Amino acid sequence: MFDAYAKIENMRNKKANKILSAIGLVAGALILLILEEVRYGYVLGAAQTPCELFGGQYASAQSRCVTRFCYWFDNCGYPASPSSQVHHLKTGDPISKIIFWLGNSDGIDGGQTYFWRCGKASNGYFSAKIENDRLVRLEGECVPLPKESAILQNRMQRRER
Repeated sequence: MFDAYAKIENMRNKKANKILSAIGLVAGALILLILEEVRYGYVLGAAQTPCELFGGQYASAQSRCVTRFCYWFDNCGYPASPSSQVHHLKTGDPISKIIFWLGNSDGIDGGQTYFWRCGKASNGYFSAKIENDRLVRLEGECVPLPKESAILQNRMQRRER
């Protein structure tokens, strides 16, 4: 009699183990998918609306969603028109938020002043002064690149290629 109960209990344990294993596999796959999405954004990047609903920026040229984690993964990219995003920023914002909205900078002059092109077809630039990883000043108006900034001129020319 006890032997029959032991067999039934053993079968229940095997079923429970199989169910737990399946749940573990699904959870593991889901975690991997979430990590992939945070880093690369290709699933949400299939369309603009889901990307923006999750707080990302849609990068149409790459068909991907740039997430707020892009600064830490160094994959924010170079948006076509970063100057159109300056309205999202204010003094005191962290550098991660600045780079998320404006993309990777086209150059850094003196270690504190970051430069971005106004647009892909523009020779103008705008800048942001960042100290201690916080926005101190944003010069959002597009101006010609200063001639004395030879380092920056070289970086901008390399990016054109």
